[in-house]
Amino acid sequence: MKTFGKNIPLIAVVVIAMAMLLPFLWQNDFFSMDEPREALVAVSILKDGNLILPFTSGGDLTACPPLYHLCVALLSLPWGHVSEFSSRLPAALSLIVLCAVVFAFMRRRTTTLRAMLAPLIMLTAYGLHRDALTCNPGIMATAFATGAMLLLYRWHENGGRHLPLAATLCMALTGLTTGPFMVLLPPIVMYVYLLVRGEGSKSAAARLALCTVIALVVPALWYTAAFMQAGGRFGELFMAYHYGSLKGITTQNLFDHNFVGNLAYAATGFAPWLIFIVFTLFARPWRSAGIEPTFRALMQYMRTASPLTAFTFTATLTLLVLSWLPTGHHDISLLCCHVFLSMFTALYIAWLSRRHKSRTVAAFAAFTALAGILFSVAFQVLQSGVFSGIFFGEHKSNARMSMIKSLYDITPDATESTLMLIPAIIGVLLAVVLCFRRLRHNVRTLTLGTLCVMFAVYIALDAVCRPTMLNIVSLRQMTDVVNKIFPNQKLYSYISKPGMHFFGAEFYLGKPIESFENPAPDSLGRVSKPSSGVLLVPEKDGDQFVARHKDYVFMRRMRSLGHPTEVRDRIRFYKFMRITKQNSAQKIYDSMSIKLQ
Repeated sequence: MKTFGKNIPLIAVVVIAMAMLLPFLWQNDFFSMDEPREALVAVSILKDGNLILPFTSGGDLTACPPLYHLCVALLSLPWGHVSEFSSRLPAALSLIVLCAVVFAFMRRRTTTLRAMLAPLIMLTAYGLHRDALTCNPGIMATAFATGAMLLLYRWHENGGRHLPLAATLCMALTGLTTGPFMVLLPPIVMYVYLLVRGEGSKSAAARLALCTVIALVVPALWYTAAFMQAGGRFGELFMAYHYGSLKGITTQNLFDHNFVGNLAYAATGFAPWLIFIVFTLFARPWRSAGIEPTFRALMQYMRTASPLTAFTFTATLTLLVLSWLPTGHHDISLLCCHVFLSMFTALYIAWLSRRHKSRTVAAFAAFTALAGILFSVAFQVLQSGVFSGIFFGEHKSNARMSMIKSLYDITPDATESTLMLIPAIIGVLLAVVLCFRRLRHNVRTLTLGTLCVMFAVYIALDAVCRPTMLNIVSLRQMTDVVNKIFPNQKLYSYISKPGMHFFGAEFYLGKPIESFENPAPDSLGRVSKPSSGVLLVPEKDGDQFVARHKDYVFMRRMRSLGHPTEVRDRIRFYKFMRITKQNSAQKIYDSMSIKLQ
């Protein structure tokens, strides 16, 4: 019983994390390009059994080790197919395990309340919460990389004499999830921390370098096996993916980021807690700490601060800087940054409580209470239709307006109405608490009330708003119509933007959509132009594409009603046939003009 009593906080953290994530994994369809692209790799594993180098859409090769996709395939076995739930489950489980690991790590080095606060902040940080509800290998890589950093910290605490094998294993698993560059994150962060603390010896650097080399062996074995299987084609893809612009070779454009973009991504990813940190800066906390507001003074303070505070703060800044390097995985660096910033924020709130800086916490609690109330009120106003004529007119149809209009169109049931009302109720209760002077100065009470409002808002978003808004721009409904109208026809696509593809349509159709201008080779390796079939093309590209291909006859058959988020445009469907000596353009036009049943 004593053991069970000690583990109650850990169980509470795990249960809260599961309740915040698992019920919402199947609520909405795939709506972006990224999710179905990753899910299709798992589909390829189940279909072909190729564990080394599974194919993505259109015969494209994967550029990174498929550990995440293998997990998706294994979890999909009970259902016999890859679904939205099974493809997102590894990401959600990764964050749940990471929350438990962070709690256990902090509980050994600080109080239980602070240790519990850190994973709760992680669950309400927008970036981590959002990615845990998607089919995203990055969240699994974040869990492995963060685990490696925490294990390296423990290794340093214990004297750093032997090789940290557990951390090396986590680094190797990071490489098997995203590639070799992310293996470098943990040792770099750890060595920067040692330098800040004045402990960056050559022996520590040598051990960290040796761990990195050992960890890189495992992903190197996969890259060798993949190169032996695909040859120069994979080598070209590897160089393009990791060292330069992708130039349309793969379906991702990982180098489209800059300083401002990364800073904005980092800021929005840690909302709303970044607002809390900004609120506290108005109280000038550096005066209470006895330091000057300069970077040099801050680094000097970190030498004398508690090791846990110095480690979390140093890791946050280091990861933020590393996210600006053109490694192609800046989002993983930022997710790791959000984890350590959550840990630092938990310690920061405790420090504010000790320094009697409750006014800033109360100000943020008031802001959160107001946000919860306005969230519920905005939904009720939108449902009332007061502004429907202004915002949802005939000439204002696009993907974003369609998503907002969907909240006006739905008729919520009793459960959904209650979920949308709870944030306002908790917000009002928190506002009442702020009216009592004794409670207003209790940082623990204010923090608990703030977390309750955030949990209520996230649950309402994930249970009601997200499914309603995202399913309206999903390709599932359109693909059902395509299967009825073009049941046995070969499908092709064209999108002018490099690296784009109809991944969602291919996932829900259950059959490949080949690129019109870059068709996949046949079994003998020959590549030939399409002779006939159905073309999917965004409306903005349709006319130019048809005018450019004079050797084909195109007949427009239909157009999508919505604006799928993959292309943010309506989709045209053309039935086409190639002009040959046997088939003139007139004959082809006459045969294709038969009315569809």
